[in-house]
This record gives sequence, C-alpha cells and structure tokens, in this order.
Amino acid sequence: MRNVADYELSSTQKTVRTDIANSFVQAVKELSGIIETEVTAEQNKETPIPLHQIRICFKTGTRGCPRNPQEKKGKVLVAMPFNDDYKDSYEYGIKIVLEQPGIEHFKADNEISNKDIMCKICEQLQSCGKVIANI
Repeated sequence: MRNVADYELSSTQKTVRTDIANSFVQAVKELSGIIETEVTAEQNKETPIPLHQIRICFKTGTRGCPRNPQEKKGKVLVAMPFNDDYKDSYEYGIKIVLEQPGIEHFKADNEISNKDIMCKICEQLQSCGKVIANI
C-alpha cells in the first residue's frame, strides 16, 4: 500500500495528479510483468513427472498433475456409471470381493466432496494400481 503525499494531490485535493497516477500504473505494469515471468518460469521448470502420472492436466493444461497423486499399487479404482441400475453389481459383487482381502478401493460417488468429479476420477486413476470398469 502506498500513502499519497499532499503535493501529489490535485488542486481540489480529491484526486491525484496525472503524473502520479501514470507512475502508479507503470509500477503495476512492472509488477505484473515480474509476476508473469515468475509464473512462466515455474510452469516451464523441469521437474520429473512420475511414470504413473499424466503428462498434461486435462483441466488446467499445465505440465503434470497439480494434485501430485501418490501411487498405491494395492489400491483399486472402481469405474462405473453413477446409476441405480449398477448399484447391485457393485454392492453384491465388486464391493464384497474387494472387502474380503482388505484391499483399499475407491468409487467416486462414495466420497462426498466439493472436488470436481473429473479431477477426483483422474487423480484416483493415476494413484490406483488396478482398475475395475463396469461399463
């Protein structure tokens, strides 16, 4: 924040002089340029992407996954429509089999969150070692 001195105000003391306003605009442009340069440098930074992660995020277009999911080889993603027609096959088939040996599993509609559904599925697809798809 910058305080304005009396000599920088117009004769009515209600606005700043044009040259002061232009100086402020120039300072904001310079700061914007610095920020843009730093963001570009961060985006272009060469960090190795683990083999289990996507190369480019579908949502943001940035390199790699912003969520950086950790790989869990024993975890299973259950991919199927969020439809009552498939509920029995999940509850009385897939779920029972996955719970027997204590395998960790994930089904997107079983987790309530405000996370974007496609990000939720994509993150789990990258982190799970196995997938069961009932389509």
